[in-house]
Amino acid sequence: MENVICDNPSHPERRRAFRMPYHSPVHYTNPSVNGAGTIKDISSSGMFMETPFPLTVGDQLSIAFLLRNSKRPMIIEGIITRSTLIGVGVQFLWS
Repeated sequence: MENVICDNPSHPERRRAFRMPYHSPVHYTNPSVNGAGTIKDISSSGMFMETPFPLTVGDQLSIAFLLRNSKRPMIIEGIITRSTLIGVGVQFLWS
């Protein structure tokens, strides 16, 4: 069953997990960048985050953010799978 949540019918949805709106600050790092942005939506397999910094598809990041009602940040590795003018799509890399 296809997960169709895309607003543009000419671009079919390719996500494997349903994403929920989720607005939260996020910080990310890798050897060449240390940045911040805002999570716009999230699922068990990834997220979209707005960021003013240019990131490249294939970049791997360490991502830190707070889940609702938590006091310690969740830190997870991710890889950029999509880049737009306002942000990036990130696939989580579960160990």
